This record gives sequence, C-alpha cells and structure tokens, in this order.
Amino acid sequence: MSLAYARTDGLAVNAGRPYPATVAMAGVFALVIALLVLPWFDALGTALVAVAAAIGMAWLAQRQIGGQTGDVLGGAEQVAETAILVTLAAQLA
Repeated sequence: MSLAYARTDGLAVNAGRPYPATVAMAGVFALVIALLVLPWFDALGTALVAVAAAIGMAWLAQRQIGGQTGDVLGGAEQVAETAILVTLAAQLA
C-alpha cells in the first residue's frame, strides 16, 4: 500500500520510495527473525498485528491530512512496534 505525499515540499518527498523488492525482503527478514525467536503461531500473530497497525495508521493519515509525511512514517513505526510489544506481553504473560 502506498500513500500519496501530503505536501510536495516536505522531507518525505526528498526521502523517496523504496523499491517493492526491498520492502518484501525487509518483511521476509523480519518474519524470519520472529520465527527464530518465537513459536510460529506467536510470530505470525505479531506480524499480522504490526501490519494491521500500519494499515490503520495509513488510513488515518489519508483521512486526516490526505497522505503521508515524515512524521506519519515515524508514527506508523512507533504504533506498529508498540502493537507488537503489547501483543507479545499479552501472549507471553
């Protein structure tokens, strides 16, 4: 999923967009690490939670400001990471 830029003069525009192959490799790498340290069911569950959190953040950014900015990208990372940690804390408690 790719969002349009909210502003044409923001820093996110200068950062560019990663190639889809790079995004796929990063996702596979993260999933492999999760599978190495967690049971497979927990690893897949946390991956789904992270994806859902990022999609939710993208939806909110599109609705509120019409696209992405650098702050939206950083916020999406923080929301996804927090969702992963809360999910793992709930599963492993």
